[in-house]
Amino acid sequence: MSFNGFSKDSFIFFQDFTKNFTSDWFRKNKGRYDVLRLELISLFKDIADNYIKKDHPEFETEAKYCIARINKQGGTPPYWKYLWGAFYRKEMGGKSNDLQFYITIHPEYFDCGLFLGPYINDKLKESVRNCIKTKKAKFISMSTSMTNYSFPVDVKAPEYPLGEPNNSINNEKDLEEWLNTDNLKVHRKYYFKHDKVLFTPALVNSVIEDYKKLEPIYSIMVNESSEIPEKVNLKGESNKVDTISLLKKKKQIILYGPPGTGKTYFTKKIAINLLKD
Repeated sequence: MSFNGFSKDSFIFFQDFTKNFTSDWFRKNKGRYDVLRLELISLFKDIADNYIKKDHPEFETEAKYCIARINKQGGTPPYWKYLWGAFYRKEMGGKSNDLQFYITIHPEYFDCGLFLGPYINDKLKESVRNCIKTKKAKFISMSTSMTNYSFPVDVKAPEYPLGEPNNSINNEKDLEEWLNTDNLKVHRKYYFKHDKVLFTPALVNSVIEDYKKLEPIYSIMVNESSEIPEKVNLKGESNKVDTISLLKKKKQIILYGPPGTGKTYFTKKIAINLLKD
């Protein structure tokens, strides 16, 4: 089923839910929630088919793995006041373990972007921050041009009635403040009261364009380059060796490194270059 836009009741459902935040109310209105979830599944499928599977074949795209449940696993209250999902690298084992291309539906708005959340292991968090610091001038330059996107410095989205206050990165001080937050996030918000695209099939292409604009930011955060380096230094050798030529000669190469260092991305680029030959 293709995405035809959210129904207006999808957002009204969450507004009603926050005013009647009980299990009894949810059970009586579960049909409304089921409609919303199916709409989100359709949106994820169309984005995956038209973009993610082509540009990021290493990403998980199955809805059952990408879209989170609204009910909490223990705790009070038993539900979340938002519904979210994310595309992430399969090798990371779960969407909460990786830097995500995410989507969230809140009572007042819809947002999408990049998110490095609270459950990421410290090693990966530190790796991402170091990657950004290494190319901070380029990161700041790209950030200043992204006028429709926010780099919030106090990421507590579910607790804010309208989400985090907007924030931009224009200099090193701004960047340092953003990097010192627990959760790194870059996103764009669509408000259901005036962003009519939410209720049309055109939202698919709009989110895809948002993701594409964030690709350079993502590449820096996971230490990816837009092109394969023509040459790489191999451990134990002082000379630079052409990667493609080496692969053709030896028939295999081994890439190693911690999660988030671009091994999968690098391999994909090598494969594309070999197919072109």
